[in-house]
Amino acid sequence: MKICYGSAADKLLKLLTLYGDFPYSSLHLLDVNHKWAVETVRSLKKAKYVTVTGSGQRKSIRLLKAGYDCICQMGNSYKQQYDFMVGENYISSDWEHGWKRHRVAETMALMEKAKIITRVALKPPIKKADDIPYLDGDESDGSFFYTPKELKNAALPTSPEEAVKLRSARMTGLCTFPSGIYSVYNISSGGGFYKMLEDGQMRAFIQRLVKPNGWRRAHETDIESLGMRSIVVGRDVDAGVKLIQENLKDGKRLAMELGEAFVTAHFVPLNNIGTGMLRIIQQEDFSDRLIDATISYDIRVAAKAIHVAADGYDVDSQTYVLVLFDSDLKKLKQFALGIYSLRIAQERCQIACFDWQTPIVRSVLPGAVVQTFDMDEIERKVFGDGDAESAGSATGYSDNGE
Repeated sequence: MKICYGSAADKLLKLLTLYGDFPYSSLHLLDVNHKWAVETVRSLKKAKYVTVTGSGQRKSIRLLKAGYDCICQMGNSYKQQYDFMVGENYISSDWEHGWKRHRVAETMALMEKAKIITRVALKPPIKKADDIPYLDGDESDGSFFYTPKELKNAALPTSPEEAVKLRSARMTGLCTFPSGIYSVYNISSGGGFYKMLEDGQMRAFIQRLVKPNGWRRAHETDIESLGMRSIVVGRDVDAGVKLIQENLKDGKRLAMELGEAFVTAHFVPLNNIGTGMLRIIQQEDFSDRLIDATISYDIRVAAKAIHVAADGYDVDSQTYVLVLFDSDLKKLKQFALGIYSLRIAQERCQIACFDWQTPIVRSVLPGAVVQTFDMDEIERKVFGDGDAESAGSATGYSDNGE
């Protein structure tokens, strides 16, 4: 079977090298229509490059010997990735292991689409000094994703117990970006995410993993702050709605527990929107730059004198302003908690967000004034070649007060 570069078959075989198998339900990440994706799997299966096991949500695509021989010809990084992740080990048919493998595989696929380096041969390794694992910030200039297996292997020589915790944790990886370090979780269809976390254990491991005084990323000069940011990957926007609505009672009390060990929880859909969000989250000081390009200085300063976790406050109209371009659900939760606890009319809340985030905002604050903007346009104007100030005034406020 001839595999053309850039074809759906080429993309699928490369995805299969990431973590050994790939969920059938995530074929949309190939960026082809579903009918063509299914036909691609059928053709590869007929050529004995892959096999398909399971059914329903357990349906999985796995690489066979002929497919392995093919990826060996694609490049050494693909072969090394598969050999490291699978090698000659048998892929367990146990569904608990299969569930996590699927979540890690589709997370890695999304990272690859966002140009984040996931393959072991292309990123800085986790080093050892006196048997203590660490990541050297001086050598980690870029955006990288580390799998649970890499983290587990790093912990094994010093603490077998910690390695077991890392293996059983629901964390699907660790990202090191110019903007900071993020624990990554994939909640699939949504719900129950933060009830499954080993927050404190994971944060402590990440703090030890980063070499003291050697990590010079933005906002990471304080070693105690490491491991307190998270990225939450969900199947679609409905997963975000389900997560943030989980414990919303009577529309008045917001009791959602967004993992108290984390200071951020950036929601990222498992599609092309998620790819765009990851491009934004990678940017140094991305949250501050988005706010600065959206709200005038006076309105930002006024927010410091109020009892609501808002990004801005218009004294004249008594309007509370929130910029949700960073897709931080914990930030939205804290804002909503302040509005509900002080019994502030929701009409006095103004939220700037991307078009796709509207259902999430409406599920928490249905009466708020929501102004939506195109994500590609904001990304280009704030982080691209465009003028950051020309991003407009996403909440109706500009630096000149108009």
